[in-house]
Amino acid sequence: MFQALNTRRSDIMHAYPITNQAKQQILHRRLDKKNRYFEVTNEILEEFISKLHDVSSLLYDIRAIMKPELGDRVPAAKR
Repeated sequence: MFQALNTRRSDIMHAYPITNQAKQQILHRRLDKKNRYFEVTNEILEEFISKLHDVSSLLYDIRAIMKPELGDRVPAAKR
């Protein structure tokens, strides 16, 4: 999940502004070696943020297992 989010983050960060056919300014990810070509929409950003939250929660779960002395969080496996 973390690697997929990192790839998506790169896609978003490396998008560039263009004017689309409706004469609106948008962020656009051009075609690359992996055939990624898309407009950065609000839906893409909302999905990214949601998945980022999920990964963050999982990382806290890992931290609670590995370093229980740091935390106030119970791992999901023990809930």
